[in-house]
Amino acid sequence: NNTTHAHSREAFREPNSRSVLVAMGGVKFSGLSQDEINNLVDTGVVTAEQMAPIPMPKFSLPKALVNAEEAYETTSISEQINDNFSIPVFDLQGADLADDDIIASIHHAFKLHGRLHITGNDKYVDLIPESVRDNLGFSSEEQFKWGGKKSGRTERFPKGNGFYTVDKYPAELTLLPHQEIFYQRVLPQRMMFHYRKVSGAGFGGRTLSHCGQKLEFFLSQSPVGREIIAKFMQYGQMIVTGFLDANHSQKDSNFVRSWQDRFGSEDINEALKNCKEQSTHFDDCWAQEVIDGAERRIMLMTQVTMPIFKIHQGQRYMMFPRIAYNQASLVNGFREFKFGNGDNFTPEEITTMLAAFWMTREGIYQSPGDILLLDNLKFGHSREPFIESGKVRDAAVIMAGEFETDEI
Repeated sequence: NNTTHAHSREAFREPNSRSVLVAMGGVKFSGLSQDEINNLVDTGVVTAEQMAPIPMPKFSLPKALVNAEEAYETTSISEQINDNFSIPVFDLQGADLADDDIIASIHHAFKLHGRLHITGNDKYVDLIPESVRDNLGFSSEEQFKWGGKKSGRTERFPKGNGFYTVDKYPAELTLLPHQEIFYQRVLPQRMMFHYRKVSGAGFGGRTLSHCGQKLEFFLSQSPVGREIIAKFMQYGQMIVTGFLDANHSQKDSNFVRSWQDRFGSEDINEALKNCKEQSTHFDDCWAQEVIDGAERRIMLMTQVTMPIFKIHQGQRYMMFPRIAYNQASLVNGFREFKFGNGDNFTPEEITTMLAAFWMTREGIYQSPGDILLLDNLKFGHSREPFIESGKVRDAAVIMAGEFETDEI
């Protein structure tokens, strides 16, 4: 796009021949009024077609997405995994990831793009050495550690050298784009995914990145999207989550940690006290009874309202709003995602947000040893569903840095 990007040509060695053809299309005049453009068309300098704005894609997904009475569904697995995208790629081409010059080039590319897929890492497939981890910006001092004010909603298990397992969800589930740990006021600034085993090209399971600024742009192209932006600007997003009793008979079907584990006490009053002290995480919490067969159990409910927009170094970034697939239930931790004033999303608003999510997808299939670096402020990430092909998908993640959400 010649209006937004310049281009250059690096030097090359002769006598190898170099033959490149170029084509150009469209006409761009800077700073012209509509009357001036009309005059150019009327005098035959340009055609009306040349001066027409580039049409925006319509907000629609391949299939209807919303059933307001039951659940929100994404397109089929086969439709998703056969779509192709791109992303900035750094190909090691046989070089050692531990090489200082390679590390410097990776830092430059990551700072430039905000997301970077590193491929060709055949040497460190099973484990990233601590020295390489540190040089990539994820040293012990820089890591966003679990525990304390950074304690997570779901449990993760160590994979070595500071890496943890990614959240375990069913293979057929599409994980919608989100910023990591976007349910508390302190978030990791950057993430590194390391893929040890993958489902393979054509079987799905890609980690996709999503640009928050593009999300805002796509939303701004429709009246419904502009209203969504205005509501999030004014109210933020409310997130309600329930933590089930560890003794509940259906706890194994629930992905959220028990309140005893999350808040460090077997006593509900002590757990509530611990919860209310964690103002980084929650605005409010309360105990709620739930039926468990013939028993009555306690669920610890929490609520937090998060700003959707973040100002960083003078730039405004839109965080990815959370959308629930279905109604609050025991299996999903009785989670609810709303506007910050308590209003539910309408079906039309959900369709518009999901379509904008869809249009921001970036990513390619990962190979064993590949690494994905993500700026957690500028980019959300998602995971497409995958077909379990006999290969176990094994991915680990490490986080570093931190930033606090703020109101604007």
